[in-house]
Amino acid sequence: MPSMCSLCSRNEENSFHLFFECIYSCNLWCWLSRLMNIPLHFNSIEDIWLTSNKYSNQQSKLVVNSAVINIINAIWFARNQLRFNNKKIHRKSSIASVMALVSLAGNNSKTTSLSMLDFSLLKKFNISLHPPRAPKVIEVIWYPPVAPWIKCNTDGCFTTTSSSCGGIFRNSNSDMIMCFVEKLDVDNAFQAELIGAIELLRLLTITVGAIFG
Repeated sequence: MPSMCSLCSRNEENSFHLFFECIYSCNLWCWLSRLMNIPLHFNSIEDIWLTSNKYSNQQSKLVVNSAVINIINAIWFARNQLRFNNKKIHRKSSIASVMALVSLAGNNSKTTSLSMLDFSLLKKFNISLHPPRAPKVIEVIWYPPVAPWIKCNTDGCFTTTSSSCGGIFRNSNSDMIMCFVEKLDVDNAFQAELIGAIELLRLLTITVGAIFG
């Protein structure tokens, strides 16, 4: 008689079912899918090594591969504990263990240049960022205004070769209503930011005038 899956007791146990189709395993993969913000579909065991292809940053690839390896290990451990020791490992315990091990691996690797995609992933795994010879990464939290108000944000920048400014108008649903960007010819960042604020006020005046006549 074929052996039934120890974790779900619903299907015949084989490698693919145990690691990818069992409800216990699916819960762990769904957790990783939510962290990565992408759907995960596996047609074969080899597909697990394609999971990190979304990332170009080596540290992010290491973190995703570490998560995959530790999820596989957590499933196998939970299966053996239930089959041989009659001890059930809750999926939340497995997730906590995977999270701790991935965080340890990530914090012992070096941070290179990061995109927002990489930054989001590493933050979700509680990995400290120590970029070598790179600008400090600062998280900026933006809150939408209370309806029916509109929030306006501007910024300006300056380098030795160019300067520019920009601004954006967003409503209480965080929807963009209007935006602008302008290339400048100024000597410092303060002037760029000041021109950005002035341009925002000019556009705001035009918009209000058009609405109220």
